[in-house]
Amino acid sequence: MDTWARVQRDGGGDLMRAAKASKPQRRQLRDNTFIKYDVLVDIHAHRRNCRPEFESRSLYDQLQYILVCPLPAHRKLTYPNEQPQAQTLLLAAVRQCNTTVDAKTSIPHYTDPLAALEVIDLASIQAVVGRIWNRKCWAILDRSGELARAQYVVGGSEGDME
Repeated sequence: MDTWARVQRDGGGDLMRAAKASKPQRRQLRDNTFIKYDVLVDIHAHRRNCRPEFESRSLYDQLQYILVCPLPAHRKLTYPNEQPQAQTLLLAAVRQCNTTVDAKTSIPHYTDPLAALEVIDLASIQAVVGRIWNRKCWAILDRSGELARAQYVVGGSEGDME
């Protein structure tokens, strides 16, 4: 599996760098390895017999690796009545920032160290975010705005948006 050092969002979007594949930078310099993405979280995950109920949450992570996973043409990877084609899956290995939100300013912040390594779909990343050192924690500067939010389709049709 190949790894990439950087990738840019489609249509001239944000340039993201993988922290482990890029040259190390000093803490004070611009760091475009921190990203934001939304995920659906089961709010009853800790209760086995409860029906799943999902809510959208924004997560802030540091992009560690960009993984390129070539998938060969196979009939199980296509829809019925379609010709199998080789595909490339782009994944992101990330370390989650354990963020808390300041009640007065609504600004998320975190302290080191970062959480364990997780792998997500690179397409789910919505924006690069900034961060600034403030006393004893890192404040996250998210300038992505309301237009950079995920939309989730329930039941597979666009009319059933939640």
